[in-house]
Amino acid sequence: RNIEADARLSLLVSSLGKGDPLAASARLSVVGRAQRCIDVNARRRFLARHPKAKLYADFPDFALYRVEVLGLHPNGGFARAGEIAPGEVLLDLSGCEALLATEGEALEHLNADHAEALALYATRLLGLPAGRWKASGLDPEGLDLVSGEEAGRLIFPERIREPSALRRVLVALADKARAQADS
Repeated sequence: RNIEADARLSLLVSSLGKGDPLAASARLSVVGRAQRCIDVNARRRFLARHPKAKLYADFPDFALYRVEVLGLHPNGGFARAGEIAPGEVLLDLSGCEALLATEGEALEHLNADHAEALALYATRLLGLPAGRWKASGLDPEGLDLVSGEEAGRLIFPERIREPSALRRVLVALADKARAQADS
């Protein structure tokens, strides 16, 4: 209700740990405006990353919001604050429309047919624990993986714009992970 009345917001992003997060850990404040999001791809990505949300995602008071980022303010501790222009951080998706249009289909295929490769990406390339790894999202720079409460991000060695390049890069990464597993 508050966001509907005034879309301005500030989000604090911080790593979890012991003690007061405002005193000890590095953090980032994201300043922006929230807009209700009805994009089916955003909903699919959210539910893939947070599968337990399927229990309440259809409730009338549930909504997704997209944040238009207006500013980023990192703070590394006492007297260590700054400002970062949004363009220096946000991913430029121009020229990647073909890849983004096939994201859902590509993720379905990876999860249905390439569970072994997903597990190798997570355990061998990212050093994450063994589990039932699933691909939850992809973009030109990487692949998001989830297994229960664990999550990881596989960064591609190059920016991907087309679905054909995605397949080539994923095969090469699977080969690299298998080679690490064999050594």
